[in-house]
Amino acid sequence: MKTPYPTLLLFCFLTACSQDPLPEPGNSAVDSQDTVKIEAVLNTPSPLDEVENIAEAKATAKKGDTLTLQGKIMGSPHPFVGGRAAFTMGDPEVLISCDLMEGDTCETPWDNCCDDPKLIQAQTVLVQIVDDQGIVLRAPIKGVQGIAELSELRVTGIVESDPSNGVLILNATAMDIL
Repeated sequence: MKTPYPTLLLFCFLTACSQDPLPEPGNSAVDSQDTVKIEAVLNTPSPLDEVENIAEAKATAKKGDTLTLQGKIMGSPHPFVGGRAAFTMGDPEVLISCDLMEGDTCETPWDNCCDDPKLIQAQTVLVQIVDDQGIVLRAPIKGVQGIAELSELRVTGIVESDPSNGVLILNATAMDIL
């Protein structure tokens, strides 16, 4: 199984560099408030006419730009950042999840194990929902309104990182489940 190492390292950084321990989902006031914020983003529709290709956005976007991207939750065996409102989204026009391959019985069809790791890196983006201070919300987004691996989404957000290094982080402000 192939893994996009730069993306995987980014996830490890995001989850390991927090000074506070991760909350147990459903057990804290922070989790409850953050779930409300996640729902607010999910209930704000993204514009239909401004959707950009992920690879092109990574090549041209700058920190602070507003983008609308469309894709599927995929690109690694664990596309959700544990206990956080963050996930990897890939371009389904380029990356082929195993559930679309006839006869494939892969247990994690969202990992794109048949795609080249360099292609996965070029065609994925880290989407996160942040609070007013820019901190990733401490509630899992997986399961909210049915969001799961291979869910198709359209996401509008503000570029958090300088994608010239190959990693695009998008702070979501609006999201549609397709």
